Amino acid sequence: MTKNYSITVLKPAGVFCHFWADECVVYHEPSAKTHLIDGLGAEIFKWLAGQTLTFDQLLGHLQEAFEFPDDVGPAVFLERLLAEYRVLGLLEFREH
Repeated sequence: MTKNYSITVLKPAGVFCHFWADECVVYHEPSAKTHLIDGLGAEIFKWLAGQTLTFDQLLGHLQEAFEFPDDVGPAVFLERLLAEYRVLGLLEFREH
């Protein structure tokens, strides 16, 4: 399934990440909120910290590194997780 957008961390808008082994802290300067993110979410931010990826590229990375719940396909699971981060103002999505 091809998604027609790319995803990046909103650094110019005040989103900053600090990483440890399998977790990260993401600070959202406009709201002054800090988010502790682990597991799959932390990997998403690690991959996006220095680059912009398409949905399919990010999904490919995640499918190689993680097992997904049997009741939800990987693409749907990733879409839901990215939607949460988008609502929090942590990621930017650009239509192609």
